[in-house]
Amino acid sequence: MRRLLSLCVLAGLGWVFAGDLGIEDREKFNELYWNAQPAAVRVVRTMQSLSPERLSKAVELARQGYRVDAQIAGLGFEAWGTMKGRQLNGFKWAPALLQDYSLVMWPLNPWELGPNTPAPEGTIKVSLDPADYPAIDQPVKEETSLPRITNPVGSLIYGNVYQGNFGDNWPVGAVYTDARGRFEKKAVASPFGLRVWWERL
Repeated sequence: MRRLLSLCVLAGLGWVFAGDLGIEDREKFNELYWNAQPAAVRVVRTMQSLSPERLSKAVELARQGYRVDAQIAGLGFEAWGTMKGRQLNGFKWAPALLQDYSLVMWPLNPWELGPNTPAPEGTIKVSLDPADYPAIDQPVKEETSLPRITNPVGSLIYGNVYQGNFGDNWPVGAVYTDARGRFEKKAVASPFGLRVWWERL
């Protein structure tokens, strides 16, 4: 957990201090952002930023099915600065906490995914438009409307390590079997969040 915390900090530092919007307007957006989150997610707002406790709670919420922003809810970075920084870096969506951060490597690796790549299910829209943040008052558990993809394991990378196919939405620790054998989904913290792969057992 500490390693994940420190690496997520590195991933988010460039997003926190972006932009020069007046503080009053920034605060208004931050309120809009948090009022649009389910009540269960809003709980982390009162927790200490960059604390292992806050990140642990965010991970718990993500495992329950909530769509959690790793930098904003998980680490406590400012909502406006994070969204503005993502926009400046060309992102139109960002993976939610526990999603595979290798999905969104633009513009760092533009040969993998361009900025117009459709957002996979469950990702977070990058936006500063107030219309994208309607207020909600009741806890809302967000559930994916799509079943697990049928073939999550892609091609061999090396040894017994395989990449996931695009749109892989199987949870970490899941076991999948096909004609090639049995595979377990693995994950490790990277400077961009969780790096996910499949390992043949």
